[in-house]
Amino acid sequence: WQPADHSTTFQEWAIPQVRTHDGAETDLNLIWKHYPYYAGHDPSDASNYRWERADEAVAQIVAVGSQPFIRIGQSKNGTPNAPCDPNLDTTMVPDDFQVFGEVAKRILMHFTQGWDNGFFYDIEYVEVWNEFYEPDFWSGTGTEAAELYEATYIAVKAALPDIKLGPSINRPFTLNPLPHDFWNYIETHAVPVDFVSAHLYSDQPRDMEIKIHQHQYSWEDLFEAVGL
Repeated sequence: WQPADHSTTFQEWAIPQVRTHDGAETDLNLIWKHYPYYAGHDPSDASNYRWERADEAVAQIVAVGSQPFIRIGQSKNGTPNAPCDPNLDTTMVPDDFQVFGEVAKRILMHFTQGWDNGFFYDIEYVEVWNEFYEPDFWSGTGTEAAELYEATYIAVKAALPDIKLGPSINRPFTLNPLPHDFWNYIETHAVPVDFVSAHLYSDQPRDMEIKIHQHQYSWEDLFEAVGL
């Protein structure tokens, strides 16, 4: 889209992690040949995957000394870096959560365990989906988001117990019921959460301190309520 080589800057600044989102190269529609469908397909069949663009993107992250922070999911359709096909639905709920989880596992095995002519990169954090609470990324309910995260966690941890998995979800501080339903499911079903990929767009450091620690529905309050 707008190619440029920023590798020198990344090395000079010692950027510790690079999150794979909105670059599109590691989006599921480019890796998983059957996107957006999962039901009825074998996630252990290497012929169901395309690696060329994802391999190049992740290799570039590693080459500058950063650790890939893998986001398993999809970029918003219609942006310059995202798919240009107007018929491609990038918000739909996967039709089989268990298969989706196994696909996520195979993608991570490719990058950390050498599966399907892959690599042995050091990857610590893996984010499940992107902003479940935004209709641009998720057309399902909060409960469905939690169930997809749970299925992914179970599948990945069985093969890669050292990888930390976390959902891309918000605090239940708005009228949007999705975060409430998500966290209610997590608490009721005791679903493990290694970390949370929190999105906070504030231009004042004080705003971050208030929303994380002091707000009535702060992250600290939420984690205490759900036993995390």
